[in-house]
Amino acid sequence: MIVHGHCVRVLRTIEDDFFGSVGTDPPYEIGILGREWDHTGVAFDPALWSEIFRVLKPGSFAAWFVNDF
Repeated sequence: MIVHGHCVRVLRTIEDDFFGSVGTDPPYEIGILGREWDHTGVAFDPALWSEIFRVLKPGSFAAWFVNDF
């Protein structure tokens, strides 16, 4: 399933235990490109991670890309 929209708002519309896996690449919040989308704060928003784990089925996995500068 691919859905376009703000991740937290979209996740809130999905029922509990829906996905078998989640892969995500949130903005790194490092400002290296000077882009507005890289300063959203979503990568560090506890609501995002709570929603991701809520929509995962028990025993599922999540993979996300991060940067450690």
